[in-house]
Amino acid sequence: MRGYYLLDELQAGADNSARLLRRFWFDRVGGIRLARLQSFDEKGVLVNDVTYGPLTRFGAEGTVQMPATISLTRPQDHYKITITYQAPESLVLDHEYPADAFVLTNSRNLPEVDLDAKKTTPPKN
Repeated sequence: MRGYYLLDELQAGADNSARLLRRFWFDRVGGIRLARLQSFDEKGVLVNDVTYGPLTRFGAEGTVQMPATISLTRPQDHYKITITYQAPESLVLDHEYPADAFVLTNSRNLPEVDLDAKKTTPPKN
């Protein structure tokens, strides 16, 4: 078992009520660090759940500390992704990249989906 501090971000309602927007989990073992962040919708249903692994030294000098593992779960979308730095000590910090390094090209003409587009339901006949 681990000890956590929880910090809830609430939004005030018009009828003197409040709803939970986000919950921050701070791990108390060995110091204080953000270990988890949860986001909730207007009905109080969990939308995003992000967990941050223990702090790891990055770069050859080891001067920067970040979690080497981050997991994002979106239960309503049945989606989970985990990102892990396999060799954080080999990370090159403060490196300039060309502008096109972050451009994805669809060279195979695969179908594209705009994930930010609003979902619309087809009209019923």
